[in-house]
Amino acid sequence: MAFEIPVLRWTRNAGEALPLSYICLKLDTTVDGNAFIQATAGGAIVGVGQMNVLINQEIVLESKGLTKVVLGATVTPGILLEVDGSGRAIPKTTGATIGYAVVGGAVNEIGTMLLV
Repeated sequence: MAFEIPVLRWTRNAGEALPLSYICLKLDTTVDGNAFIQATAGGAIVGVGQMNVLINQEIVLESKGLTKVVLGATVTPGILLEVDGSGRAIPKTTGATIGYAVVGGAVNEIGTMLLV
């Protein structure tokens, strides 16, 4: 079962509608880093959004610690992760390392990752 141990949480407004909780987010560079948007495939992240929100609503972001995350593929505990094009965690291939799988699962299930 997925779980969390938050270490660093902070808030900003969402730069776009984020319909899913526990997806990977990045800073929107078009607005001076003042909003979070969904991360892009293989890219770096600032953390994992903790709720779903509409554009310009405040969202809580987990940037350090153990967090729940939506899985974009089958993930087994103990592997490194990267982000897919939908902001979900997948096994690392060539993208930026975003975390370490602690609790795995199947596609679209909620797992746990240690953010790096």
